[in-house]
Amino acid sequence: DLPEGWKVSGPEFPVPERMVEPGDLVSIGYKKPFLLRFRLHPASSVEAEEIGTKLEIPLVVIWQVCKTTCIYGESRASLQLSRGDKPTVDKGGSAMLARWKDRYPVEASAARGFRFQLSWFPDAHAGRVRSGTWVVRWYREGSDRRPAVPVQWLAFPHGLEAGIVQEAEVRSWVGDSDGTAEVHRGWQVSFSVADLGSGFQYGALGATLVPAPGKAKGPVPGMPAIIVRAVQAARSGSPEPGSGNKKGSGR
Repeated sequence: DLPEGWKVSGPEFPVPERMVEPGDLVSIGYKKPFLLRFRLHPASSVEAEEIGTKLEIPLVVIWQVCKTTCIYGESRASLQLSRGDKPTVDKGGSAMLARWKDRYPVEASAARGFRFQLSWFPDAHAGRVRSGTWVVRWYREGSDRRPAVPVQWLAFPHGLEAGIVQEAEVRSWVGDSDGTAEVHRGWQVSFSVADLGSGFQYGALGATLVPAPGKAKGPVPGMPAIIVRAVQAARSGSPEPGSGNKKGSGR
């Protein structure tokens, strides 16, 4: 529990890896240590006065590590903070955050020079959706073709609490997605979603788009991975089969 008036956002996950396990089982995760990033938002000055000069933020970490079997664990810790007249910098922590900053994906709205189109094609089964296909398309905006790479994109789906999302390959795409005569050249990925529960919401779907130029296996400086979320398109209601709901362009 956070002290009165304090808020936390996150966690923010770095870009994961695609891993092939024995038996050709594909999983998305991390082989090496990684940094989860949270953002703490302090209380107002009035609320802070009531708390005092020292503050303790409790931390509970529930984790799972898998190899031939999966092991669950739980750790508890706390972050001690003291109020001062001016902010102080933890040099070690700042250096760690700086090393990791390029490994976190950005939201589509912050992806400079890109436009996105999201479409949901549900399969009708006795009056409710049990499966469907989620199509994500993206392209450079206008005449912006910067840079010449990436030559390859990877797409990792996420956000589905109950159901199965099939792994999908990113392919080149050409179309006039904004209804104009201008032809756009970009990329497309289609995720097949099945075994959906009764509480399925289209807006829960999401994907991380990872540019992999050359032989790089993940994002490189200046070319961040991008998170697209169906919730942006679903705010105005569930899309009709075959329709495309666009997000705004990234800047």
